[in-house]
Amino acid sequence: MRIIGINISHDTSVAEVENGELKYCHDEARFRRHKFWDPDKLDAQHDKGLQCIDQSNIQEPDHLIFATFHRANLIWSIDDPQLIEDRLLAEQFAKDVSAEQLTRERIEFLMETYGKYVDLSDDLGDRDFEIADMLAGYHWNLENYHCEPEHHFYHAECGYHLSPYYKNNEDAIAIVWDGGGAMRYHDEYPSYQETDSVYLCKPGMEPELQYQKLSNHRMVSDIGWQFPNMAFDAFHCMEPLVVNKDGVELEFTSAPSSGMNFSQMSVALGCDEIGTGAGKVMGLASYAKSISETGVFNNFSVAQELEEKTLAESIKTIQMAVDANPDCKNIVLSGGYSLNCTNNYKYLDAFPEHQFFVDPMPHDGGTAAGAALWFERTLVANPPGEQNDKD
Repeated sequence: MRIIGINISHDTSVAEVENGELKYCHDEARFRRHKFWDPDKLDAQHDKGLQCIDQSNIQEPDHLIFATFHRANLIWSIDDPQLIEDRLLAEQFAKDVSAEQLTRERIEFLMETYGKYVDLSDDLGDRDFEIADMLAGYHWNLENYHCEPEHHFYHAECGYHLSPYYKNNEDAIAIVWDGGGAMRYHDEYPSYQETDSVYLCKPGMEPELQYQKLSNHRMVSDIGWQFPNMAFDAFHCMEPLVVNKDGVELEFTSAPSSGMNFSQMSVALGCDEIGTGAGKVMGLASYAKSISETGVFNNFSVAQELEEKTLAESIKTIQMAVDANPDCKNIVLSGGYSLNCTNNYKYLDAFPEHQFFVDPMPHDGGTAAGAALWFERTLVANPPGEQNDKD
């Protein structure tokens, strides 16, 4: 049985699982010689497919599954410039937006007050299915495939499956952290992306979600950019909303994740213009001590300051996961923030009684493998007819 997994976010990739074994995982950027290539660039008229599939002559699979962020998003636009130009009105709007986390109910309340100034549109993420349809049809003339908004889950699946703990039939805690993953609760909590997730992984079973932090930082930042005379963070609510949903603790916040902090710093330091230089900032941090330690302010010390700040936050997350699973000594790290090699090494000192394994594909390309591995295990456990969840 051959299963193909395709990640259709950035770091686009294609992975194949055959009879439970991961055969390969190809990054599209390697074939196009275009770093951070995004499938949004696909065009039904001209550029319809993936070069890694064509050049590798990948044949039609028995099953096809897509990994995606789910691009659902709530888009705020200012219809009446009075809201921007009237300083007192703008400040009151910012105060009301940042007073509480923006649940769907809270947003409805805000629109009752500011609806004549603001237009709100709900992008439900249909572009994901357009891309999936295009690729499935172009490469193999397939109409049936599996696609749902999962991201961190596939990171956890990939990291655990590739770890020695899986091979030794042992449990492991999987911690996934990055700049932002899927928007899993868009109906109730619009535009909140998963940023930090803790799973308990057991052989032969799905990763069990135990905790998740989600942030709407991108959405409220987009609001803020429309107000040039206001502070960037004027619309951010840093007081988290913690809810329990089906036994899982969910923490909603407007604060950026550690991964997002590095992306934003890459823009601030001039590494790039769109936040893709997070790895460069991590590299800069190795060349200096922090500002608080030396008093020296330059690109290197700023990067090191951020490195230390995010280290403290990540240790808190690991400690929480360890406390929730006192009998498990195996930890798997995945997601883009796990590319921070320096901090990864420091966890060994912070948690000397635990073993760490870093997913060798912690970037988003690894979710193609995670999706295919999950689907293969699900089919083996519950042999169904053809699955098609694109609708």
